[in-house]
Amino acid sequence: MSKSNLVIINNEQIKKLKSFEKDFLAFNEHTNLISKKDMEVMFEKHITDSLSLQFVLEKYYKDTSKIKLLDIG
Repeated sequence: MSKSNLVIINNEQIKKLKSFEKDFLAFNEHTNLISKKDMEVMFEKHITDSLSLQFVLEKYYKDTSKIKLLDIG
């Protein structure tokens, strides 16, 4: 279990998250998923918010590697 509030992600995960961010923002141009103001802080406001669930999951599950989540806002 994590002892701090620091989410640790590796380089491959960073690459995937940046790719997701790019695709998400492109999709957001024609389908309003987040506000234009939030587009500038997509990673900080939306992605890190979702990653924070890691601490809750680690508290209740010994192995979180097989858990799948969908963040609907």
